[in-house]
Amino acid sequence: MVQRGLSHYRFEFYEALAQRAVVTVCFSRLPERVELGKLRYVVPGDHKATYIALPAMVFRRPITRLPIILTKGLARAVTGSRADVVLLEGESNLLNNLLVVPALVRRGTPFFWWGLGKLPGRSESPQRKLVKPIHRAILKRAAGAVCYSTHAQKYYESMGARRTIVAFNSLDTRRVFADISRCAPTSAGIRDQLGIPANAQIILFVGTLEPTKDLGHLIDAFALLRSAFGVAVALVIIGDGPSRGAFEAYVRRLGVGGVVFTGAQVADVSRLFLQASVFVLPGLGGLAVQQAMAHGLPVISALADGTEQDLIDHGVNGYLLPAGYGASVLADYIAKVLANDSLRLAMGRESERRIRELFNIQRTVEALVEGVRAETRG
Repeated sequence: MVQRGLSHYRFEFYEALAQRAVVTVCFSRLPERVELGKLRYVVPGDHKATYIALPAMVFRRPITRLPIILTKGLARAVTGSRADVVLLEGESNLLNNLLVVPALVRRGTPFFWWGLGKLPGRSESPQRKLVKPIHRAILKRAAGAVCYSTHAQKYYESMGARRTIVAFNSLDTRRVFADISRCAPTSAGIRDQLGIPANAQIILFVGTLEPTKDLGHLIDAFALLRSAFGVAVALVIIGDGPSRGAFEAYVRRLGVGGVVFTGAQVADVSRLFLQASVFVLPGLGGLAVQQAMAHGLPVISALADGTEQDLIDHGVNGYLLPAGYGASVLADYIAKVLANDSLRLAMGRESERRIRELFNIQRTVEALVEGVRAETRG
């Protein structure tokens, strides 16, 4: 496995995968100055997979927010691992992939491109169009593409991938359900800590506070709902990031009450999910949708990373927002859920069922292992 950096949810996935295969992860050891803290997970002492942290050079791109990462000694580490098959983090790690792929081709080692494809509902940037022929050329050399979603699968097929494997991007759902059981008895106490009335329905957002999350749309929608529901509704925003100050200032300018910024929450975050009535993802994201569904919540999502189109059945366990939606559209969907307890509870039950039966880490590992085995056998 080749990654730009190591996040906590990827570590959980690799540990689950290591129960089915011998796994070596080569990743970049990012310098502290790089604003990608979620890719700087520290591997604990007890682990099943092998983790190789390599020094990296980081270059800031002038237009896009994500930096380019060049990992030193990566090709040597990957080929030295003597892997039977290699998974390459896709588009976001293109520079490193350009260095690794020739070495894999020379050795005859099969490799898979692993990614989310093209974000739905968004036009391609000039930079993306420029490197698209490179993506296409690598995909034609690859044994196949491992896809976060069926949306990604369609994209990679259109790019000429020889084989596609859908392995839904997943949290360690086993850990999430354990956290729910542990936190359920004390979850109500979180309302007192945050100053939220016992009768208020909570609208929840979880994610990094940055422009791509389109949190302003949710705040605008909440202002409309606050007028209709009064103090009987609250908006809880979990997360931190470069735009937190701007979002807090926007709430103050609107003069809307009932908005609570908690900052980043990791331990006991299930207490907040368990007290919520609905989860909203107004912009980019993905894994938080799965986490909300595991907690039995209806989910309202904008076009995000593509996984939302598989996770959410519109009108059954939540709603999918149309491209270019406005605050009034979002407010109407939220109001439908909050005003109908039977609908809200039925949607929540369906969300949890879909995670337990369809979209979980066991299913993801199984899809990946069986797909790769089928290719290497062939």
